[in-house]
Amino acid sequence: MKKAIGLVLLCASLVFLVLGLIYPFMTFKIDIKMDGGGLIGSFFGNSIAEKFNKTVSYNIPQAMRMLFEHKMYFVGMLIGLFAIVVPSLKTILTLIYLFNQRSGVYRFASFIGKFAMADVFCVGVIIAFLYTSFNKVLTAQLEIGFYYFSAYVILNIIALILMKPIKSIE
Repeated sequence: MKKAIGLVLLCASLVFLVLGLIYPFMTFKIDIKMDGGGLIGSFFGNSIAEKFNKTVSYNIPQAMRMLFEHKMYFVGMLIGLFAIVVPSLKTILTLIYLFNQRSGVYRFASFIGKFAMADVFCVGVIIAFLYTSFNKVLTAQLEIGFYYFSAYVILNIIALILMKPIKSIE
């Protein structure tokens, strides 16, 4: 029964992983307001106020592409590792374990599962930090992709716990 529930949670976590990668992870809003006359304002006899607003949303693959375009290869690869490779590998290994029952597969999936919360932390913090380094006035907001990805992490951890072999040594 526990393994059946684990399989359902594992499948649900896979859906959340895909949604977390597809939907926007973060939205950044740039809001710059400049007041002052300067040369043009004094020419027209009044002050000119300029306002610039831009809102940009990124999902994880888009953020990686932006980092690669700015030649930040190491960080882009870290995001790919923690947000795509590790979660996918952990899910595949857990599915293999479910049908194969080899405790070595479970132990390895459990080991890489320890990096699961690092996925969410690293991706969110690194994207926000790097994007803010390119701008002066910026606000960042977590979007639905972040919550889908977090749901993946939580459900995947629970599924792995439910599928734990009886004789497993940790």
